[in-house]
Amino acid sequence: MMKKFLVTSLLSVVVLGLSAQQLPCGTGFMDQLQDEARLRANIAFAERNGIPENATMYIPVFFHLVAKTDGTGRPTMIDVFNAMCTMNADYAEHDIQFYLAPHPTLGLVDMTINNDNVYNNQSNTFLMNFKKHNNAVNYYVVGTAQTSNQQPGGAAAYYSPQRDWVVANKTYTALGDNTLSHETGHFFSLRHTFFGWESDAEDWENQPPCFESADPGWPCAPSIYNGVPVEKANGSNCTTAADLICDTPPDYNFGYCAPNNCPPYNGGAQDPNCEPVNPMENNFMSYYFGCGDFDFTQGQIDVVKADRLSSGRNFLNNTFSPVANSITTPASLLVAPEEGAVLNDDDTAELSWEAVPGATYYYLEIDRTTTYASNLGQKHIVSGTSLTVTGLAANKKYFWRVRPFNEYYMCASPRQRSFTTGLVNSVEEIPALNNWYLSPNPVSGADLVVLQMDLTTALSVQLRVLDAMGREVYRDEALEVPAGSSQLQLPLSGLGNGMYFVQLENAGRVETKRLSVLR
Repeated sequence: MMKKFLVTSLLSVVVLGLSAQQLPCGTGFMDQLQDEARLRANIAFAERNGIPENATMYIPVFFHLVAKTDGTGRPTMIDVFNAMCTMNADYAEHDIQFYLAPHPTLGLVDMTINNDNVYNNQSNTFLMNFKKHNNAVNYYVVGTAQTSNQQPGGAAAYYSPQRDWVVANKTYTALGDNTLSHETGHFFSLRHTFFGWESDAEDWENQPPCFESADPGWPCAPSIYNGVPVEKANGSNCTTAADLICDTPPDYNFGYCAPNNCPPYNGGAQDPNCEPVNPMENNFMSYYFGCGDFDFTQGQIDVVKADRLSSGRNFLNNTFSPVANSITTPASLLVAPEEGAVLNDDDTAELSWEAVPGATYYYLEIDRTTTYASNLGQKHIVSGTSLTVTGLAANKKYFWRVRPFNEYYMCASPRQRSFTTGLVNSVEEIPALNNWYLSPNPVSGADLVVLQMDLTTALSVQLRVLDAMGREVYRDEALEVPAGSSQLQLPLSGLGNGMYFVQLENAGRVETKRLSVLR
């Protein structure tokens, strides 16, 4: 049996199991009722055939990161990493794991949907269906998960049995948030443990949808509620009531009325036989949130696996084997440019990093802020170990980080550095500078090189020397050079063997020459 593993935070350490179901699950009563035949078939299959143990079942998934029509608001790969890292931790103990299955034309993830009627309300189902991956579980991460069931307003997420996809509000993909693990349970035919109590039969607006002291008949629950048999504590009707799974105890949606942090139920409700009920607060399919150890029962996991093994799920290819089960990010991951480097180019940066064992992709982010969330940033999925980034602003500080991952393991930490782009190179030369050169060049065995300048008029220039990595190794802020021929001795002490760039700058115009130092 695979054991549940710890998740290393992508940005900070987060305690596993912190659910954020403050918004309700949008998979409503009628949605689950529609899947009853499939659920019963899966229960029967598990009872009749048993479920294979000790062999990991890999599930292919595909994420659609949806933006508004103007291209703003799109979730990022960080949301995918967080969701995948959390789901794999949530299901690991039960030998169920998820991996990214590339789309035949859209690649590793879909970032092509820019549509308000998907981002805000999912009414453009034609577009969603057109982009759907036919051989994976599809997750659409949007701004508002808008469901049409009984619960008013937006939802944290929902599973649509009609479309066979999951839609999630991007807020609920944070590391440690169990919302997608809950909705994935619905995808594989699981019901809420409190099925039938999704809405209040008397007065939804004034009463929350859970059995409490204001309800008629309290403390004994009715035998039928919302047309569904109410589950009894002795298990006598467990095959016909609530979620139809016998190792999940009665739960009349107590989690919806509970405060955060998953308090043990002590509300005093009783079942139709007037026997006390004791719900499983930390069940993934409940509405409790804040539990530190959410889990499924064995009966629920048997249903999930039976559904995956059913003919209706043959489209989920299960031959996947991960390249590596974990990835360790080396401290030396980033190669060039070095921290704090000043680049020779004003709008281009050549970034490189080490190959990491087990990694098949690298997620590169570059931005003007360490949040990597500005509209000036760039994000790239790279299969190699370098990328030339263009379109940068001149003379600005940038931060960049790289995160190694593969289709299965996405919990590795990133490494970060910063650099500064060079000044704008004018297409015009410095007008007063007729000619200049370095002598000797290459230079060997000397600690000085002569900089010869020929000026038509006196000029104030800035001199700087950069090494091949773009780091500034020498600067003279204000050289006042007279008209005519002038010579300046440029010290080389401390400079090692290699290529350097000598720059002269005046009024935003920059001229550069290479200098080779041979030791």
